[in-house]
Amino acid sequence: MRSRASIYVALFLLGGFGCSDPDPVHRVPPKIQVEDEAEAPIEVLQFGELPVDDSLEQSVYVRSLTAAILEVEGVEIVGEGAEHFFVEDQTLRVAGGDRAPITVSFRPKKVGVLKAALVIHSNDRQQPSVEVELTGTGIDSAIRVEGCLAATQADPQRCARTLVVAPEPLDMGNVVEGTAENARITVTNLGRKALELESVQFEDPEQAEAWGFRLPRKDLSQTIAGLSSAGFVLTLHPPEDLIQPVETVLVIRSSDGSQPEIRFPVKANVVPNEPPQACVRAREALTWNGERIPFAPGARVVVNPGDSLVFDARVREGCSGDPEDGEDVKLTWIVESDDGFEYRVEPGEDDFEAVFQADTIGSYRLRLEVEDSVGQVATADAEGNPALVEFWVEPQTDIGIEIRWPGARDVDLDIHLVRGAGVEGIFGVEDFYWDNKNLNWGANPPLTSPRLAVDDKGARMVETALLNGPEAGQIYSILVHVQRDGRSRAGKPACSGVAGCGAEQVCSHYEPGAGHCLDPVEASVRLFIKGEEFDFSSVGFTPVTVLGSPCDTWYVGDVIWSATPQFRPGSSALFREGQISNATCFQE
Repeated sequence: MRSRASIYVALFLLGGFGCSDPDPVHRVPPKIQVEDEAEAPIEVLQFGELPVDDSLEQSVYVRSLTAAILEVEGVEIVGEGAEHFFVEDQTLRVAGGDRAPITVSFRPKKVGVLKAALVIHSNDRQQPSVEVELTGTGIDSAIRVEGCLAATQADPQRCARTLVVAPEPLDMGNVVEGTAENARITVTNLGRKALELESVQFEDPEQAEAWGFRLPRKDLSQTIAGLSSAGFVLTLHPPEDLIQPVETVLVIRSSDGSQPEIRFPVKANVVPNEPPQACVRAREALTWNGERIPFAPGARVVVNPGDSLVFDARVREGCSGDPEDGEDVKLTWIVESDDGFEYRVEPGEDDFEAVFQADTIGSYRLRLEVEDSVGQVATADAEGNPALVEFWVEPQTDIGIEIRWPGARDVDLDIHLVRGAGVEGIFGVEDFYWDNKNLNWGANPPLTSPRLAVDDKGARMVETALLNGPEAGQIYSILVHVQRDGRSRAGKPACSGVAGCGAEQVCSHYEPGAGHCLDPVEASVRLFIKGEEFDFSSVGFTPVTVLGSPCDTWYVGDVIWSATPQFRPGSSALFREGQISNATCFQE
């Protein structure tokens, strides 16, 4: 046994059973990194502005970048401004890959930029001490008062452009008499403790009120939390006829120990209200087939019945408009005519456009009135040129026919334009009227087909038919037919062929023993050939007749188309019910 043990000892001393030396053990050294909250490396910790004697805490984070445990052996603050920063001396064990916070406080004791350094000592042999620069600014007050002209929809950057900090004066610029201008006043608490806003008042309340300065309410006191703001609107609404510089001082009192009272001067220059300007032009016609026809300046403005006329109040920059309000004005569009009817325009794409639907032949005037925010009304531009457009509604086609029957709102008359078949062609295949409109006439339909431009059923009692490209040698007969009579007969005197109705009335719906005395329906006709109104007196024709009953038909006459078109008068007598075959009409 002794010899075997000796052998074992000898083998061990010789290296043990012939095996080679094992690999040496390598230890990973610790490595430190200082980070911000977002895990990014940090070299400077900034505290920003802070009132003297206030405090603010922020944290940095120590991370172990390797698998080894990082030992933080101590922390301290050094440097010229060290007295304004505080960190608790501490030791930390940070596992590999983890991180731990170190909290630093900024407590400024004087005004100015203050700097120091946070030093972190660790077992990182490569960086046994790591520094993070600390910087902050001590300010003398926790309160800041700012003012600016309130932003508007048209100028959203106005506040940023005009912002001033009290006690620098806020200049509200030119303010027009009788109009309001708003300033935005903001009180900010720069500290972490609550700030009591005790009062906001004018230094001279009576004078401020006389000049038009207004606060939103008498008591503006409130508590403003730390790092928060409160605001209110200061309004200047100078009375009319006050033309002069004005100035007031806002006195703002708070619980701030350094600045318990802040004086904020506010000034403005009250100027006269310049009147608005009114301008208008006829921009274009919109035709029945979608064509846009522009009007040159100074051109005669003429549109076809059934077309639309577009008016534009933006003739040039600033007109229409107001020097103070810009385009924030009220526009009133007025259409005038000599025929006694009331006409209106419809809104266009915006308030500065209007559309007139042309239906009645005649001459018209459109006037524009522009009213600003204080009630001044303009009807002309700065040079005195009136905002007025004269225009005409006239058929611009080869043949145009208009009938009118004013005062008979419950009666519907129709134009019939018969090609080639004369009176007996009414209601036939060659008769153009409201119930047979889709006819293919001429060389290039639909452009050469007849068109019912206006089909009125009782508003203005007007109807218009137009035709372009009539065929050479063709005869076009014009008739007017009472299609519907909705007038009440209740309580009206009965009449017959023997018993008349006197000079003022006619026997309507004449059938022996079945008529009633009603007011006559007076109908008139106008004819345009190649854009010019035809003079009926030149052929001895009277373009007016009296209609009284459903199915009454007036044969106006024929247009004979040639190089020199002619008009041949029709019958002066009315066709009664049953005298024309296929006539349709009814009494309601």
